[in-house]
Amino acid sequence: MSVNEQDKIEHPPKRHLLFLAKEKAVHDIQVEMTSSKIMKLDRAMAAERRQIKCLEKKIATTEYVTEEYLQRTEKKAADAEAFYEKQQALKQEKNAVIKTLQDEIEAIKNKYANDKETLEKYKRYKSLMCKVMTSEWVNAQAEKMKKLGTNSKTTGDSSESEKQEKPQIESENVFDIVAHLSEQNMSLIDRANKESVAFAHVQRDYDNTWKKIKEIDDKQTLQINECSEELEKLKKRAFYLNRMILIHESLKTANEDAMLHALGLKVIKVYCRVVNGRPNCLTTLEMLCSIEHQVSLLLDLIEQLPEEIWEKMKKIKQNRKRQMIHEKKLRLEMERENEKRRKCDQRIVGKKKKTGTRKLRPKCVCTRTTHRNRTT
Repeated sequence: MSVNEQDKIEHPPKRHLLFLAKEKAVHDIQVEMTSSKIMKLDRAMAAERRQIKCLEKKIATTEYVTEEYLQRTEKKAADAEAFYEKQQALKQEKNAVIKTLQDEIEAIKNKYANDKETLEKYKRYKSLMCKVMTSEWVNAQAEKMKKLGTNSKTTGDSSESEKQEKPQIESENVFDIVAHLSEQNMSLIDRANKESVAFAHVQRDYDNTWKKIKEIDDKQTLQINECSEELEKLKKRAFYLNRMILIHESLKTANEDAMLHALGLKVIKVYCRVVNGRPNCLTTLEMLCSIEHQVSLLLDLIEQLPEEIWEKMKKIKQNRKRQMIHEKKLRLEMERENEKRRKCDQRIVGKKKKTGTRKLRPKCVCTRTTHRNRTT
């Protein structure tokens, strides 16, 4: 093997070296581009992960809030049901008390009617006794006793004493009966008066208790109706929240990604208009934070403006409003004028309507001569 051949093998040509260097440079550029793309993808993935974590936190908080709300609604519903049952039990107790009072009033009324009947009987007996025991009857009885005394002088002293004692005993018995009846009558009258007073007192208490029970019943019915309405509202709200939770859980990842993409585009548009015309490599949350910060700064600047500027702005606004109204009126007037001109042009350019009148013709010569002959 010669020396030249060994040099050729050990030292390749320059073209091959340039080609290798070029390929290496291209390969390095591709590696750098791929590494930059990988970095960008890593950043985007990190941002998406952060966003997903934030969304998961929001979903967890919403689920926690909804669960608490559902628990509160269930608790309120249970409290309302317990209150309703309690009010129903109180109502039943009050109805039982009312029934017992009504029974007592009926018993008192029956007793009062019986006492009244006995009082009327005693009054009739008293009137009969007063009619029977007149002064004439007493005098007649005394004369009879005198006659009996004169006729029975021949009899023994024992028989005379017995005969004199009999009418005296009878008169004493009658007077005792009358006195007893009068005492019973007075006692019955006192008893009837007491019973009437007690009945009036019981009737008044019954009326007062009935009014109170009615008021309490009305209040309870109103409270029950309000509780039932609130319960229905809470049930509807709970049903709506459960439905929303089911819908939220039933959403697919593709829909979520599309929704997040649309929200991201909207946030980018707002960021470009409010903060910066060219969006940087920021996440949606960072863009939202910057938008919020910019809006708060603008609000602070607006609040710091003096009153004179506010008044000037109000005047400018009023002037613009008046100018717009005036321009609108002028526009309407111009449109009306243009419409009138258009109609006039149409009338001028349009064809004339044919009239249905007869044509004028000259008179005939023969008719003139006949007319002259007639006149002559």
